[in-house]
Amino acid sequence: MDLRPELLPPVAPERLTELASEIERITALLTRAEPAEIVRRIQAADPETDYYSRVVDASVSDPDWAALVFHTPALDDPDQIAGEILTHRPIAL
Repeated sequence: MDLRPELLPPVAPERLTELASEIERITALLTRAEPAEIVRRIQAADPETDYYSRVVDASVSDPDWAALVFHTPALDDPDQIAGEILTHRPIAL
């Protein structure tokens, strides 16, 4: 199977800029309060935790957001955790 050209390396700088702006647009779809509420529900082991995890995956650029939710004792406040997740910015490699 042949891959579409946009999936093949090297990625053009214009495409990286386009992808970064799309990530920012998706991130902007969530209000500041919504990620905090989603983190609260995930931490409370809500029956829909898998769903909420997918929402976060699709909405933020931080690939390691779950570590902040589950493995960072210094961050136990959902508002703080959501703030850290939302401040992550991807870097072009």
